[in-house]
Amino acid sequence: MKTILVMAVTLALLTGLCANSQVTPSLQLDPSVAWGKPVDGLVVGISCDTSVTNSRSLSNISFYVANVGDHDIGNIIQGDERCILIVNGQNYAQYGQRSGGKSTWIPPGRKYGPIPIDTRKYRRIPETTASPTLQDLDNAPIPSLKAGTNNVSVYYIRGFKMGDKVVQSGETKIFVK
Repeated sequence: MKTILVMAVTLALLTGLCANSQVTPSLQLDPSVAWGKPVDGLVVGISCDTSVTNSRSLSNISFYVANVGDHDIGNIIQGDERCILIVNGQNYAQYGQRSGGKSTWIPPGRKYGPIPIDTRKYRRIPETTASPTLQDLDNAPIPSLKAGTNNVSVYYIRGFKMGDKVVQSGETKIFVK
C-alpha cells in the first residue's frame, strides 16, 4: 500500500512538473511605465523621472523592451540608437552614423530596462520610418518641451534593415510649469 501511495505522489509531482515546463513565465510589467501594445510578443515602454518640471529640456527618459509572447525574440538592441522619439507629435531620431550595437535575444517573460535615451543626440525628422534620414542637420531642431502638458512616446526599431518592424510604446505626459 505504501509503495502505491509513493508511486501516485511521484506521478502527480512529475505530471505537475511537465505541465509547468510548458507554461510561459508570467511577466509583471511595471505600472509606472507607459507600455504600448505587443507586436509579435515584443512590448515597449517609456518612463520619465518626473511628471512635472520647470525645464523645457527633455531629460531622464528611459525605455524598456519586454517579451510577453511565447517564443524568443531576436535582434533586440539595448540602446537608444534604435529609437524614434515622439514629442508632442514631432518625430526625432539620432543623427550621425548608427553603430547598430550588439543584438541579443529576449526569452519569453524577460524584460530589459531602464535603457536611457540621450535626447541631445536627437534631431527632428519628417516621418516615422525604420530608417529615418536627416536632410539638414544644422537646422534640424532638438526635442524640447512646451509650457503645459507634453506627450512623449517612443518607437523602437526592431531589426537592422529597411522594412523592419517599428513597435510603439505607450505615452507618458510631462507637465512644464
